[in-house]
Amino acid sequence: MPNFSRVLEENEELLAVAYPAASYLLGKSAPWFFLVALDAFLMWRLFYWGRIGLIIFSAVILIVLIRLLDLILFSRNNVLLLTASRLILFKRSGFFQKKASDCFYTEIHNLAYRFRGVGGKIFHYGDLRLDFKNGEQEIVEYLSAPDKLETKIVALIKKTTLK
Repeated sequence: MPNFSRVLEENEELLAVAYPAASYLLGKSAPWFFLVALDAFLMWRLFYWGRIGLIIFSAVILIVLIRLLDLILFSRNNVLLLTASRLILFKRSGFFQKKASDCFYTEIHNLAYRFRGVGGKIFHYGDLRLDFKNGEQEIVEYLSAPDKLETKIVALIKKTTLK
């Protein structure tokens, strides 16, 4: 688990860390592994084509490696941190674009979750939507167990509003 102490304030307690669901990431990477396996299986045919076959083989391997690197970066850089006083979100929107934001629980107006289709319901991953009092909205995608996370956040909201 990465060290999140640099983003936490002094005496702030980290309660939970939510990453993208592993089943989602495995499902997204499976076609790329299949392409590598198919390419390796048909590699001997590509090498009969000479230089063009070698270029095709290298291009496929390069594309697959870039896509797998993208998935690794997605899984490591999309993180939702729950602390005792605020919610911290790290979100990766592009290959080189990252966004970090935080909000206090008193700023959250509405909270909802949804499972993404049949795969999300079976493997228990989905999205968490946060609506803020200023009218902004943030959607955290592909979280593992968004329903349990939503109940934790609701409990923290109730706890902070009672103080």
